[in-house]
Amino acid sequence: MKRYALPLLAATLLLGSCNQNPPATEQSAPAGDVKAPEAGAADASEAAPGVSGSTPTEAPAAAAAAKPVEMAFRFEPMKSSDGGPARTMAYLVLSGGESREIDLGPFAGKPDQVDAAEAKRANFPGSMVLGFRSYDPNSGTSNDLAVLPSTGGHVRIVQRRLEEGADKQPEFQTSRELSVPAGAELRAAPVKPEPAPKKK
Repeated sequence: MKRYALPLLAATLLLGSCNQNPPATEQSAPAGDVKAPEAGAADASEAAPGVSGSTPTEAPAAAAAAKPVEMAFRFEPMKSSDGGPARTMAYLVLSGGESREIDLGPFAGKPDQVDAAEAKRANFPGSMVLGFRSYDPNSGTSNDLAVLPSTGGHVRIVQRRLEEGADKQPEFQTSRELSVPAGAELRAAPVKPEPAPKKK
């Protein structure tokens, strides 16, 4: 009986050693498989509000377009204390996207704003927004001024002096640059008619 018990015991032990696989719940995932996301992982992968990938309602509002800037000249007669020729202070008035007044300096007589036809005849810059010409009859010279759009949120003020009887017209020279809101549309404001003189 003993000689049968030993082989039987050995076979039982051999079968037990071959069945040592861990339970299915403890097996690791095969290489290359992607684990399913844990609860809450989907929430963590969503884009935060205000950054790329967020919903339209969460995205920041687009920057508002710059308002148009209207430009006009204002002329103010200067009082002469020594009885000399009449002079006028000229100002560039900006309104719309911003409001301010730029002192352009004194000019002889009363400057006249030029329209498109006059500007073309007098060879004003073709890109100008508005311009004027002042004439001094005592010296026979004219002073021309024009306002031009420039780059990088700026406008240029250019001027030239014309001597009467000169063979060649001088080129306009930049006298100064002014900053305006970037991307703003520059417009010439309608010329306001001068008030009628009061009746005595």
